[in-house]
Amino acid sequence: MELRQLRYFATVARTLNFTEASRQLYITQGTLSQQLRQLEFELGSDLFTRTSRSVELTEAGEALLPLAEEMIQTAALCQARLKDMRAGISGELRIGVSNSMKRLVSSTARQFLARYPEVNLYICSSSAVDLLHMLRSKELDMIASFCQQEPDPDLFTKVLYSTRLCAVMSSDHCLADRKSLKFSDLERFRIILPGAGLQSRRLFEEFFSVDMGKLQPCATANDIDIILDMVRGSDRVALLASVDISDRQGFTAVPLTIGDGEIPEGRDMTCCAQRLQNSYRKRSVIAFAEMLSECADIERICMEM
Repeated sequence: MELRQLRYFATVARTLNFTEASRQLYITQGTLSQQLRQLEFELGSDLFTRTSRSVELTEAGEALLPLAEEMIQTAALCQARLKDMRAGISGELRIGVSNSMKRLVSSTARQFLARYPEVNLYICSSSAVDLLHMLRSKELDMIASFCQQEPDPDLFTKVLYSTRLCAVMSSDHCLADRKSLKFSDLERFRIILPGAGLQSRRLFEEFFSVDMGKLQPCATANDIDIILDMVRGSDRVALLASVDISDRQGFTAVPLTIGDGEIPEGRDMTCCAQRLQNSYRKRSVIAFAEMLSECADIERICMEM
């Protein structure tokens, strides 16, 4: 039994289509079928039931699949470690970033690429939920996003800074000089809501127990730049995090309160970098995380000024 045969088997098991599997593997269907039949002969069991129209895993195939995937991942891990040791900081680094942390990651990426030109950097922007899914499935090496409220033992989490949930408006808005605002203060203004995929939307609903549907928003968007463009120079108010305007001119972020003007304790949004706890750490991941933390320190100082 060869590792190559296990890769062939796992690819067919995922696609259940010999044509598609051979395309992904860059081999002919004849070679693929021959290698799988040899694997079945060595194991003494059929792994697939084949008809002219379909391919299905047998009971033996279903039992083998998780074991094969584990062996393939272990082999890939060995290759990555040895390559890392030989070449130093190089290879591919896959970073995921949520909307509100794009500027911090892009600033870090510029410095990182200047210092480590041998690294091929791949950056994916998505929602915090999708990024976590890609991290767990090992599509990404590290993510930078808002942390979950409950700690996850499967993740190593480095807190970068915290930001407050706010009502964001143009600096000349009639509410811009207020120290804090209640939701009732916003009822007469047109509201722009963050999209359902953004962490700020979920936390507003959770922290303030507000029925967002009753706010009658004039717009909803899952892109910070689009939201701020709609706010700029108008009487519209957006519900965002203070970090979303930390480098923007012409905007004001006013903290939101509950009850009699109390700013909720422990209800800030924590920005963090995360990786899988027990996975191999590439040297490039360590280097990028260190630079990200340095940039975050500057970000935090700017927010406090």
